[in-house]
Amino acid sequence: MIKSKKFILFVVTKYKTMSSKDIFWGIGDLFQWMFQGLQADAIGNIFNYSMICLGFFGLFYWLIKQKKFNDAADKDSGRLK
Repeated sequence: MIKSKKFILFVVTKYKTMSSKDIFWGIGDLFQWMFQGLQADAIGNIFNYSMICLGFFGLFYWLIKQKKFNDAADKDSGRLK
C-alpha cells in the first residue's frame, strides 16, 4: 500500500479523467490523420458527379415509362387513369 500522500496527490492531479469530448476529438483527430494524404476534393467531386448522372438517368427512364403507360391508357379509354 502506498503511504505517501504526495504520490497520490501527484497521480490525481497529473492524470485527469477522460470526458466524452476527449473521446470524440480523438476520433476526429484519428480520421483527419488517416485521410490527410487523400485528395478529398477529387473523391467528393467524382461521387457528386456520379450521383447527378444517376439521377438524370433515373429521371429519363421514369419519363419514358410514364409515357408508355399514358399511351396505353389513352388506347383503352374504358379503364380508369
